[in-house]
Amino acid sequence: MAVIGGIYDPAGAFDNSTDLGIDSLYVLDWNKPLSDIGNGMSLTAACALSASRSRTPLVTIQPVANPKITKNPANTLSHIAAGLYDANTRAIAASMNAYGGPAYLRWGPEMDDPDNIGRYEWAVPPEQASDYAAAYRRRTDIYRFYTNNLPGQSFVWSPTPTAFYYLYFPGYSYVDYVGGAVFGWSLYQGASASSFNNQLALIYSQLSSYGKPVMLEIGCEAGDDQATWSSDAKAAFGGYPLLYAAVWYSARDNYPWLVNGPVPDFTTTPAVWYTG
Repeated sequence: MAVIGGIYDPAGAFDNSTDLGIDSLYVLDWNKPLSDIGNGMSLTAACALSASRSRTPLVTIQPVANPKITKNPANTLSHIAAGLYDANTRAIAASMNAYGGPAYLRWGPEMDDPDNIGRYEWAVPPEQASDYAAAYRRRTDIYRFYTNNLPGQSFVWSPTPTAFYYLYFPGYSYVDYVGGAVFGWSLYQGASASSFNNQLALIYSQLSSYGKPVMLEIGCEAGDDQATWSSDAKAAFGGYPLLYAAVWYSARDNYPWLVNGPVPDFTTTPAVWYTG
């Protein structure tokens, strides 16, 4: 199976690329109007634009707490599971109904990463993993109901994964693809350890243990040799039989990876990713 290449491209550098199969879109705060998801376009229009480029949208939904509903962000997941955020999911379902085409939906990724606790309301320690799983199931049930199970729309469960990633699993009927992240940065990991193959080898057994296709978000820091990293990654794809897609996050990250260190930048170009 050929691995599908994809891109998160807020700068628009890949607008005219014809060799990519996935466009990564973000709903950064599901409480905000979907008429502008941060790129000057509505969610519906952004998905339609992806389809016009012969790409399938990968929509990442960040379930941010609404202070009008949840005064203590620690209660966000339990409030989602209790139905207090059903309107958010209905709004997303309405936008995706208006689009009407195939899509991948990735809700609350990297929930198991300890570094994300305190950054993201949906990231919780292992002892609260059941709260995440319950919220994920509630959101998925509501979405399915209001889209009448739109054909071609699939769900991506995306842990980091960490040692306790499996505790956050919502159940096989709620997951079509398993996601993960592979990012290389020699300043952080060392030159050899930062390679795609070395990074994926550490987590592939966990991601593939569910028997679902694996969809990765990937990238190499702009200060490193991105061309070699990318070429080596594509050469390694064949060694991972369940690897379905690799989507480059071509942007600056949101947080520094090192205490008092720089924020990594994974912005790249079509010459590096993806030319077949």
